[in-house]
Amino acid sequence: MREYIRRRVLDVAGHIIETKSTVRQ
Repeated sequence: MREYIRRRVLDVAGHIIETKSTVRQ
């Protein structure tokens, strides 16, 4: 279960970083 949570957190964090990069451009 913990592995699933970690994967979700990384997925969300990566999505936020992508959004910030897109907004910056």
